[in-house]
Amino acid sequence: MIKVAMVKDNGEIQTISCPSDDSLYVDGQSYGEVTARIIPFETDTMQALNTWYWHNDQWMTRDASPNHLSVWEGPDVGWVTGESEIIDFVRNQRGIYLINSDWTQSADSPLTTEKKAEWVAYRQALRDVPANNSEVTDLNDIIWPTSPI
Repeated sequence: MIKVAMVKDNGEIQTISCPSDDSLYVDGQSYGEVTARIIPFETDTMQALNTWYWHNDQWMTRDASPNHLSVWEGPDVGWVTGESEIIDFVRNQRGIYLINSDWTQSADSPLTTEKKAEWVAYRQALRDVPANNSEVTDLNDIIWPTSPI
């Protein structure tokens, strides 16, 4: 039984499979946009997917992706998180926080006037997050306001 890594042009593994027929894939042969590479059957699939890449006819290791938005650009560049991906993530996450706090602004909200005002300030701070984090290049550096729980 074999294990096959399907490798993209940038060396990144797209998927790993264990075909029912060992002759189904040939090492080094292209299948559409990917190339089959036979790997040891006992290989830890998740570790290979996260840290291996194919370069100069051999397997190399890399750090795992720093976040779910990063894209592997190859060994010369490494992991890249595009500015537009960060902006989109911030706006989407902000929208979720705003939706989850909409109830605080309704006329029949059980909050006191003072608590409601805290939520108004929090919601404004959420709206300001994109502008306040416009220079951020790492998702871990985004500064989110704390909800007034």
